[in-house]
Amino acid sequence: MRRADWQPAFDRLLPFVEDAARTQYEAGKLDDAFRFWAVGQVLTDTGLSDNELLDAIRLDNKSDLGIDGYYEDADNETLFLFQSRFHSVPTPIGNDELSAFLASFWKILNPEIVLAAAARNPVVQDAHKAVRDAIEAGWTLAFVFVGSGYLSPEGAKYSEEFRSKVQTIDSMEIRQELAVYDIEGLLNLYESHLSPARLNTDVTLNLTPGAHFSSTVANFRVLMTNIPASEILNAFRQHQFALFKLNPRGPLQNKTNREIKATLADPQKRKYFFHLNNGITALCSSFSIQGDSVAIRDFQIVNGCQTTVTLWNSRAVVEGDNDVRVLLRLIEGLTGIGEEIAETTNTQARLKAQDFKSRDKLQADLKNQFDVLSAPIFYEIKRGDWEMEPNKQRYAESQTGVFRRIKMIDLAQATLAFLGEPGDAKDRSRSIFEVEARYKKVFPDGVRVEQLLLPWHVYLEAASQCALWNFNGAAYARYCLTGIVGVEFAPSHVLPSSQAARQLLSDPERIKGIVRRGQPSHL
Repeated sequence: MRRADWQPAFDRLLPFVEDAARTQYEAGKLDDAFRFWAVGQVLTDTGLSDNELLDAIRLDNKSDLGIDGYYEDADNETLFLFQSRFHSVPTPIGNDELSAFLASFWKILNPEIVLAAAARNPVVQDAHKAVRDAIEAGWTLAFVFVGSGYLSPEGAKYSEEFRSKVQTIDSMEIRQELAVYDIEGLLNLYESHLSPARLNTDVTLNLTPGAHFSSTVANFRVLMTNIPASEILNAFRQHQFALFKLNPRGPLQNKTNREIKATLADPQKRKYFFHLNNGITALCSSFSIQGDSVAIRDFQIVNGCQTTVTLWNSRAVVEGDNDVRVLLRLIEGLTGIGEEIAETTNTQARLKAQDFKSRDKLQADLKNQFDVLSAPIFYEIKRGDWEMEPNKQRYAESQTGVFRRIKMIDLAQATLAFLGEPGDAKDRSRSIFEVEARYKKVFPDGVRVEQLLLPWHVYLEAASQCALWNFNGAAYARYCLTGIVGVEFAPSHVLPSSQAARQLLSDPERIKGIVRRGQPSHL
C-alpha cells in the first residue's frame, strides 16, 4: 500500500493516541496509548471506566505469552483476548501475526508455561484462570487483534477463514471468534460510536403491497411494515454505520448476534426470521409513502443495530431469499422523544444503567458546574460526548496540553471508594447506577462539584502513589488508599459540605501527605 493510501487515516488516528498518552501514560508512550484507545473502542459497549480499561490491558509486559489483555464479559458470556500492534509507519497485518496470536491461546492454557512466565509477569496467572473458567462455563473466546497498520490480502483471507470456529477443548465445544481491526476498521468503529447532531441518511425503501400501514400514535406518525431484509441491506450498503448515530450501543459481536446468524444460516429457520426476530425500530425526520415505496429523511435505526449488521454479514444468503423478512417500525419525529425511544426500545442488546443516568437532570447540572469553573473541566456524562466536543482546547492545560476531563463512571468509582466502599468501587461499579440508594450516596441531591472534586483529587494522588509501588495488587490498592483518606475526611461516609470540601482542596499538600502515609493523620 502506498503512503498516500494510508497517511490520511493515520493522521486521523494519531491525535486520539497522543491524547491517550498525555492522559493515561506519558507523552512518548504511543504503544501503550494506542492499546488503551483501540481496546477502548472495541469495549465501548461494555461501559468500562478508564480505570477498568487499564486493568483489562495490564497483562501486556514481558512474558505476556502473546496476549496483551483480557476482559471477562459475563453479560454476553464472552472472554475477550487482545493483541495490539502500533507502528509509527503503518505496516501490513498478515496471516503470520494473526496465526501467532491465535497460537498464544495454547500457551496461556498450559500451566507449566504459565508458571514459568509468572515469575516475570504475575498477571499471566490471572489470565490463565480466566481462560480456564471461560472454557468450563462454555463461553465464547473472542480473539481481537488491533493494529495501526492495514490488513493485507492474505491477512484478510485468514481473518475471514478463522472469523468463527467451533473447537473441542477439554471435551467442551467452544466457539472461537477472531476479529481484526486495522487502522480503517478502528476509525470506522470510532465513527459508529458517535452521536452527531447533523444527520444525512436519506433512504427509499420498497414496500410490499398490502404489507404496510401508517397511523398516528400520540401525535407521532408511525409506519409499520413487513419488508424484505434485502431492503435493510440496501440502506446499510448506502450509509453503513451512519444509520446508527442515535443508537446508544455499537454493533459488537455477542450472543444475540450469533443467534441471529444461526437462524439465517439454517434454510428451514430462515423463512421464519420475521417471527423469531424482534424487528427494527427506526426514527426519521419525515417519511412519505409514494405508491409501493417510502422516501425517508434522516433514517436512524435505534433498535435493531445488531440485526442489521448480522443481516449484512449474512448477505450472501439473505439477498437472494425474499422469504427473509423484517418487521420495521418507523416513527416520524427525531426531536422530543428521539433519545428516549432509542434507549427504552433497545431490549435485544442490554443498555448499561449508566446510559440511563446520563439523562438525569442532576448530571446535566453537574456538567454545567464543571464547565463554569475558572479552569473548566469536561464532565463526560454520555459516552461519545468528548469526541463531539468542538472546542477541546478550552479544557487543555496550558503547560502540559493534558485535557481536564472526567468521566461520570470514573468519578463515581472514586467517590464510592472515598465514602468507605473501595471493594465495590473496584469490582461492582455498575451497582452505583443500578442501585438507587448507592447512586444517591455518590450523587446526593444538590451536590456541588467541589464535594466531588475532593474524592477525585484524593483518588488521583492514590493512583499516582500506587503506580510507583508497581505491584500486582495496585489496581485494588488505589481504591483502598482512597477509602483510608476518606475515613479522615468523611468519617460518617457522607460527602463533606461544599465549604469543608473547598477548604480541604485548598491544601493539596495535606492530601498528598495523608495518602503517602497510607493512614489517617490522627492514628
